[in-house]
Amino acid sequence: MRLTWVKFLVATAGLAYISTELLSVFNAITPLALGLFWLTVLCVGSYLLWRNRPFRVLWGQEFGQLSLGNRVLLWLSCVVIGLPLLFLAVYAPPNNVDSHNYHLTRVVMWLQNHNVGHFPTIHVQQLYHNIMSEYLLLHVLALSGHDYFVNVVQWGAMLGSVAGVGIIAKQLGLGPKAQVFVSILQLTLPIGILEATTTQNDYVATFFFISFLYFSLRLMRNFSWQDVGWMSVSLALGGFTKYPIFFYAFPYCLWLGVQILRKKGLNTAMLTFGIAFSTLMLVFGPFFYRNYALFGSV
Repeated sequence: MRLTWVKFLVATAGLAYISTELLSVFNAITPLALGLFWLTVLCVGSYLLWRNRPFRVLWGQEFGQLSLGNRVLLWLSCVVIGLPLLFLAVYAPPNNVDSHNYHLTRVVMWLQNHNVGHFPTIHVQQLYHNIMSEYLLLHVLALSGHDYFVNVVQWGAMLGSVAGVGIIAKQLGLGPKAQVFVSILQLTLPIGILEATTTQNDYVATFFFISFLYFSLRLMRNFSWQDVGWMSVSLALGGFTKYPIFFYAFPYCLWLGVQILRKKGLNTAMLTFGIAFSTLMLVFGPFFYRNYALFGSV
């Protein structure tokens, strides 16, 4: 169930990226166009979920493996931390300095211009700072018509990060009790609690990095091209949110490349690198082009 949640968030972000860039080409970033896009996604997703009916019992099966004490601890964490943060995310308007300077300002300009092209501004961070988190804010703002729910993007990334560290612990061989423990440690990070109710992008970037780590670990246990895809998308979207993700990911990428080369051979290693690099270029390509056209530098 936790893996399904992580994949859902990564896939949703990927769809947000694709729809934003495509609609921008035609100056069609409007609430109506975005609404029709997500309505189509909802219909297709509902059909696939209906076909996959055994999915409905996964939550009960996974939760039932925990002891009574761990179940109570999880419920307390949700009631004492998760739900109050959700309330604050919705009730409190965005009041962070960075949010007012460029996180939300660029979103309003994109909606006004119907595209994500660069625009005249005295605050150039609105243009060249990485933008994946703002793409998500763009969709939330356009579909809701106000800023009540924009903070929920980081709150959802917090939940994704909590689920992600739990399944990483499981992948490393830790039992249910340890998985609950590390998940609660992630949930109770002081800076995480503060940022979970803002429109900053650090928790969004953290979620993508955690997702990248999880799928890279899965590749070590049981190599599959599907996990190569999930890993590549997570890394690309994480870097597209904040560049420091690449600095943290670089040693893991080297380690992963050596392991794949040793276990699967040169052809598989090169193809894995090709998929990851191509995903990066596809994600960053339009953004780099806009930067180069204005600044003469990607």
